[in-house]
Amino acid sequence: MLNLLVLLPLLGVLLSRMISTFSEPLARWWSVLVLGVNTVIIASLYGNWGSAVLLGQVIPSTANRPAIHLALEINPLNWIFALVATVILLAVALFSIRGMSDLENGGKNLKTYHVLSLLLSTSVYGFFLSENLLTLFVFWEFMTWVSFFMVSMGKPRSRSAAMVFVTMSALGAATFLGAVAIIYRLAGTLSISGLSTALYRQPAGVGYGIMGLLLFSALVKSGTFPLHTWLRKTHGHAPNVFSPVLSGLLTKFGVFLGAIVFLLFPVMKWSPQLFSLMGISSFNYLFAALGAVSILVGTFLAIRQEDAKMLVAYSSVSHAGYILLGLAISSSLGVAGSLLHVMNHALSSAAMFLSMAAVYHVAGTTKMSQLGGLVDKMPVTFATYLIAIISTAGIPPMGGFVSKWLLYQALIEKGMIFLATAAFIGSIGSFLYVFTPLAAVFLGQRPKALEHAKEVPVVMQIPMVVLSLFTILLGVLPSIALRWINGAIRWIDPQASWLTPIPITLSKIQGAFGAWDSVLVFFVFGLGVVFAGILFYLFRKNRRVGYLENYTAGEVPVEVIQSPELYHYSYQFYKPLTDMYAKFPSMEEAYEKGIAGNIARLAAATAHIFYNGSVRWSVFLALAGTMIVLGVR
Repeated sequence: MLNLLVLLPLLGVLLSRMISTFSEPLARWWSVLVLGVNTVIIASLYGNWGSAVLLGQVIPSTANRPAIHLALEINPLNWIFALVATVILLAVALFSIRGMSDLENGGKNLKTYHVLSLLLSTSVYGFFLSENLLTLFVFWEFMTWVSFFMVSMGKPRSRSAAMVFVTMSALGAATFLGAVAIIYRLAGTLSISGLSTALYRQPAGVGYGIMGLLLFSALVKSGTFPLHTWLRKTHGHAPNVFSPVLSGLLTKFGVFLGAIVFLLFPVMKWSPQLFSLMGISSFNYLFAALGAVSILVGTFLAIRQEDAKMLVAYSSVSHAGYILLGLAISSSLGVAGSLLHVMNHALSSAAMFLSMAAVYHVAGTTKMSQLGGLVDKMPVTFATYLIAIISTAGIPPMGGFVSKWLLYQALIEKGMIFLATAAFIGSIGSFLYVFTPLAAVFLGQRPKALEHAKEVPVVMQIPMVVLSLFTILLGVLPSIALRWINGAIRWIDPQASWLTPIPITLSKIQGAFGAWDSVLVFFVFGLGVVFAGILFYLFRKNRRVGYLENYTAGEVPVEVIQSPELYHYSYQFYKPLTDMYAKFPSMEEAYEKGIAGNIARLAAATAHIFYNGSVRWSVFLALAGTMIVLGVR
């Protein structure tokens, strides 16, 4: 059944084109059906660890090395990622049946988009279930190019965003392929489950060099600082229904590669050969610190955003930092917190992007200064966003708090006070940036243009509700997911030499410095919400006012009529704070104006040398170059 996960979407592509010639709506539902079947298959594979299937031979065997195949294999670690993937893919496919209003050329590209989404599903399942690094690389590249075409189908400046995405991905792919070639040359195998044994006898310097190449690729794909610069532009101009997949799922390609490097390489056997910091190797501590910086950078950049989609995009940079932090620490609490945060962030970020896609479907924009007062017009969308941001900000009783709690426990257990402080500041900052869309989009005054707004169709509401319910479930009973994670921990380290399962019961999680009773906390918070709601409805005395009635004693200046968004109460909501770091160096400017600008100038200078408008000069250079080559030979 394992190969069906890859083959069914491919078969679905062929049938989708046939079905669309008779009925376009039926073709959209066909994608949902295919992904629904794959969801059932993934669920049924739980516990069938070690099941494998060969897709084809790539490198034949020799006297010294076994053959290398494209192959799939199921294990407790990749099953978790595959399960998250299938939930996100299915939810987005259902939402996209009606939520594709921002595609360029409208219906003309609709058929192509649904075909590409099935091809993307093939790459996702193939990547997460890869048996070896070569299979991983093939599906990595497959995903990159399919995503390139999907990003370019958005309306405003999407093609330039797609070029940025594919350029950064190509950079990561080059280092990935180089690492794969070195591993095969040294170890003679590319099997993921056998990496630790195969690389054990290599010198620590060589091992850490290989890890550095792979982790560079992982940082690119996960959008972690300092290789995060593609995220804002790609999210901002990609189709709205693709952003949940991009943030909730495709950035997890880098996370999965990072998990392989930190958890399956023989780091613990190499550590004595490299000086340690805070009980871990200095190599690991370097990436843990990088994760902490990513948390802060993503948080402070998200606070500055005036577009809701770009705000959520930068929040992904921050959460990639949390995940990297836990993986780099590589303790039981850190690994459990990271893997649980993968699930929490995938669900919450997908829900936030879907809610913003719903707002765009109704209002035609995600620019917060042009929105407001949609809470009573779009209650399901509002509830979806509210539940997602509670989890994103790490507030009880949602799942995001549990994973962050485990990560804090891991940091304090190791005595990493500075990294713990950075993670805590990031959590406080997340309260600020997630509140901005809540206030600007759903609360406050409603512009006249949105007076006739209404909730999106039911078929778009269902996936938002489902993602919200899963987010709540991970907060109430995180022990369900932690049982899966404990199984992955046992598979990673069967001898429990450096990783041990997290002690859990149905409602309690045991940390390093106490326990967390998720069910008790949920009921306490639930009673508080009910009590607050009763007070609000019994004693409210509010009156709805006009869009500009709360300014200048009711008088409307001329500049307000010309640019009313300047007087939107949430416009530049945190300007006093953002002014404090507005002039800090920008990695995006460093890449675009610095590196990219210098490359462009070098290319222009080279072009001028070889062709400056004179045909004779160009012919002379061509002949001179030919004679030099022949002379050298």
